[in-house]
Amino acid sequence: MKRLLVVPVIALLFVSPSISLAQAPVGRGVPAGVDQREGSRVRVMERIQETRERSRELRGEIEVHRQEARSRAEATREDLRERLAQLRDQRKAQVVERVARRLTAVNEKWTTHWLNVLDRLSEVLAKAELRASTQEGQDAVSAAEAAIESAREVLRVQAGKVYEVTFGDETTLGSDIRSIVESLKSDLRSTLAVVQDAREAVGVALRTVAGSGGFENGDQGGLNGQNEQDE
Repeated sequence: MKRLLVVPVIALLFVSPSISLAQAPVGRGVPAGVDQREGSRVRVMERIQETRERSRELRGEIEVHRQEARSRAEATREDLRERLAQLRDQRKAQVVERVARRLTAVNEKWTTHWLNVLDRLSEVLAKAELRASTQEGQDAVSAAEAAIESAREVLRVQAGKVYEVTFGDETTLGSDIRSIVESLKSDLRSTLAVVQDAREAVGVALRTVAGSGGFENGDQGGLNGQNEQDE
């Protein structure tokens, strides 16, 4: 009797191995997809680390340009002080000297701010890059990366500019100073436009990736609210 019971069991194992495998527990205690999600998070963090390293390199280059710009600006201010000392109205001279110092400070303030904006955009884009499962999404991410790099190059150049205060004589002093201030404003507006182009390119990339199912629940990688931070 025992022999008769053993034979059918052995036969069942050879005839239907898939039944035994299907009933075997897989990853007991670990929810399905956890390993995949963890791997995705690791890749995202690696990509973000790469963008941060690129940012550190760029900031180092920009700081070199800024130091050179500060040295040139200081040299021009020495000449400016000599000319201002000859003005009859020394109150005007003091105003002009303050404006000369402010030009460099304002330029540094805005270029630093926009570098921070581009860094945030790069980190947002890194998340989208690893979720771009279609060619359209990958192309949009590449276009956004190119836009960010173009904006960074514009910022690198802008950070190294020196706005030298010059004037013809005391009668043209006001108009000459306004012209120099307007030159800075014009350059900053142009730089802002390039940063906004990069932000829009990232937005397009995120919407494209989201449209192909790259993000869940309408999440677009954290770009929401970025618009207000550009200016």
